[in-house]
Amino acid sequence: MLSEFIQKKRIGTLLLEKKLVTQEQLEWALIKQRESKCMLGEILVEAGFISEDTLCKMLALQFGVPFISESEINPSDELMATVPENLLKMKKFVPLKLDTANDILTIIIPDPNNFVLLDHVKNVLKYHVKYVLASSKAIERAVNAYLNKASRDDRTSSPAAAAARIEPASREKVSRRDIAALSEKEQDEAYGVNLVNSIVNYAFQEKAQEVHFEPLDGSFRIRFRIHGLLRDDIVVARGVEGQLVGRLKILAGLDFSEKRKPQKAMFNLEQGFDSFSCSIATLPGVNGEGAVLRFHGTLFDGKTLEDLGMDDPGRRMVRRFMMRNRGLAIVAGPHDSGKTVTMSAFLRVMDQAGRKNIVLQSCPGSTGTMAHHVQVDASAGDAVSVWRTAVEAASDLGVDTLLVDGSPYTLLEESLVPISRSGRGVVTSLATGASAADLLHDIVSSSSRSAALISALSLIIVERLIPVACSQCRKPLPAGAARVVFEEGGLNPAPFNQMNFVESKGCPACSHRSVTGRKAIFEVLEVNDDIRELLIRGASPQEIRKKSSERGMKTLKVQLLEKARRQEATLGTLVSGLVE
Repeated sequence: MLSEFIQKKRIGTLLLEKKLVTQEQLEWALIKQRESKCMLGEILVEAGFISEDTLCKMLALQFGVPFISESEINPSDELMATVPENLLKMKKFVPLKLDTANDILTIIIPDPNNFVLLDHVKNVLKYHVKYVLASSKAIERAVNAYLNKASRDDRTSSPAAAAARIEPASREKVSRRDIAALSEKEQDEAYGVNLVNSIVNYAFQEKAQEVHFEPLDGSFRIRFRIHGLLRDDIVVARGVEGQLVGRLKILAGLDFSEKRKPQKAMFNLEQGFDSFSCSIATLPGVNGEGAVLRFHGTLFDGKTLEDLGMDDPGRRMVRRFMMRNRGLAIVAGPHDSGKTVTMSAFLRVMDQAGRKNIVLQSCPGSTGTMAHHVQVDASAGDAVSVWRTAVEAASDLGVDTLLVDGSPYTLLEESLVPISRSGRGVVTSLATGASAADLLHDIVSSSSRSAALISALSLIIVERLIPVACSQCRKPLPAGAARVVFEEGGLNPAPFNQMNFVESKGCPACSHRSVTGRKAIFEVLEVNDDIRELLIRGASPQEIRKKSSERGMKTLKVQLLEKARRQEATLGTLVSGLVE
């Protein structure tokens, strides 16, 4: 047995023999392996040199076991039910088949080197264990599919759980006309429940980020923020706002009777068999009480940096930070720019590095099994003190990587910088509309402990979500009209004379909204020794931006221009981004 193990070819040798990596790529990865202590295969996958499926196939060849594709993973519900739920939620394996005659369970795993997992499964399930290989994403999706189905079955049989959730629409789609018609019905005990159900179902159906409930003089307006813009107005008669806002307060656990003071809360809202992290804020006004219902992203979104659209230079900078796992990274952008989703991509890399990860988040949500997740509720006390206590507790728990989403800005210098300077990695979010160079300059110049901050900072990621023009109603814009748009934005149109711009008027394919979604663009600034030297001597944002661009950073404006050239962004989107 030992001789067989010794004779196995190393994974790097196999990849070279199959011409799946070059010698230079392998040597680079070996250097990174010595620095980070991560598995060689993981480093090659994270660097984008090979896919996870390719790595699994080579591991299968190395260990002499089968590799199966995602389509071949189809365990029965009965077999899945034999595994304890807490073991399944690790999302590290899937049972494939059970030989009851010989007490042999065959499982699907992504990594045959994970002897701890194999021993744990054997000890818990009391079977001899054999394994085949598949990618971790395929395994994760198979487990999620089963757990979601099991959750549906459980919730269907629980009347108590069903009473406090949004019931899904009984038909295929909810329209604004349906909501308006429902609002005109006679008010009874179920009026507010049914109306809120329809509004939330419509919001989920249209992928809205927010729902605004606005009391006006003589009417009540409901608007939905879709693809970043408020649209799809529904105007109803006055008199319904009490039941509407009251029902929302009940869902959020707010004081139903309090109508003179603003209230806010964060809560999980169940729609059908899915759970969403939400927040609500109410505000009394001259015409009555208004409210905003906001749907938050989850920190277990499952998307990678590549899925989100970050370019190769940006992804390499992020990977360097994660491999070093020390210093401070800031993910910044305006409200509703996708910061939480980007931080979830960090979480995927953190999970693969064999570290203790702790997530502190202001809104309720889930990180899967990838981190110790803590919801920080600062609504009942001093926000800074509550967050400071949470950060100190995470530090005491021996955290390797701390991810902080939604903390006050004052916590950055007071608590996060000292942790990041103690040899640990910290990733935090920051709400701002500044560019990466401007943000870096501003936080350093305004700091009372700039030297410590400069030494701690490692990475600045600034992002925006830009509308994607509908391809069905996208049409060329006449040159004269384009010139007017530039001049109205205070820009000189001459540099753009050779570009062909498009506009979208709206059509049935995009629900007459002219856009079909939003895409992220990223500005990734690596704070290396050159940038630190500029910060120490008080360089301007322009100097920082120039040096960073020389080192591979693409500015947001450059990326906007590229999308406009490819006619993926409208002229209006380009002008608003350039003016910013």
